[in-house]
Amino acid sequence: MSVSETKNINALAHNIRYLRNKMGISQDEMARRLGIKRSNIAAYEIKNVEPRLRVILELSKFFNIDIKDLIQTPLNNENYDKILTSNQKLANRNNQQVFELDSDHQIENYVEKTKKLRQIFDGFKAFYNFKKDKMKDVDPQKQKLLFDIENFLQLMEHLLAHNNDLIKALSSNNTPSS
Repeated sequence: MSVSETKNINALAHNIRYLRNKMGISQDEMARRLGIKRSNIAAYEIKNVEPRLRVILELSKFFNIDIKDLIQTPLNNENYDKILTSNQKLANRNNQQVFELDSDHQIENYVEKTKKLRQIFDGFKAFYNFKKDKMKDVDPQKQKLLFDIENFLQLMEHLLAHNNDLIKALSSNNTPSS
């Protein structure tokens, strides 16, 4: 493990605990809200286990903080407000961009691109599963690669699900009221 990976794990572990305490919630409460075990939260906080990408995304949303800051920036009382303000500006800018997607043409274009991405993703996933099923001896290096690919697939699945949620929200906002 490289020095930067170690620093990132240390920052992530520190930040999970710091942000949870900042919210004033217990590990039990946080685990319940995220739908994971309390022991996982404890393991993340003491650096025993590194969360999967899906969990890191959920933590980022839960704490309303940019993933990069969650993973790389050791948060403290001095930089937390500055980062939160920066993230709020980013969220406001993102909200403004969503509101600008009000034309039917732009929404249709977004829907088509999402469908194409889904097809590409499904094809890649089928190819990966086919190749994985054909593998015989899986050494530790291949196991790590398979683990990374499966994390990537979960991340892509999560992002495509968010795209679909956005499409539904945009569609319901553009549906004329009776």
